[in-house]
Amino acid sequence: MILLAIDPGAARHGVAYNQGELVLALDAVSAGPEAIKILSEIAVAKRADGVVVGLPLSLSGDHTASTKLALALANELETSLAVPVRLVDERLSTAGAARRLGAAGKSSKEQKSFIDSEAAREILTSALRIGFESCLELSDA
Repeated sequence: MILLAIDPGAARHGVAYNQGELVLALDAVSAGPEAIKILSEIAVAKRADGVVVGLPLSLSGDHTASTKLALALANELETSLAVPVRLVDERLSTAGAARRLGAAGKSSKEQKSFIDSEAAREILTSALRIGFESCLELSDA
C-alpha cells in the first residue's frame, strides 16, 4: 500500500510517501489556494492508495487552532481525492524531525527547508507502524 503523508502547517505542508517499507520525504508545498490541487496531483502521481494527515493536538490531547487547520485540509483532500484520508496524532513529530536533522549535522537554519517534510516522514512512519486502517477517520476527529 502506498500512502501519502502530510504535515499541515500555516505556511507550508510537509509531504512524504512510501515505496514499500521505504519512507521518502518530498519537498514541502506552500499553503494557500493551490495547495489542495498540488497535493492531489502528488497523490495521483505517486499512485497513493490513501492519505494520512498529521493531527496536531496539544500535549494534553486537546484540539488547538492548528488542529482546525489540519482538519480543514484533510476534509478538502477527502473531497478532491478518490482515496481514503485518515488522521494520525502528530504530537512532537516536528520536534523529533528536528532532533534527527540535528543529529545529521544540520543547523537550525539549514533545517528550515527540510523540517516540514521530515515531520511528514515521521507521521507516515507512525501510520505504517500502526496500520492505515487503525488511523483515525475524519468523522471520529
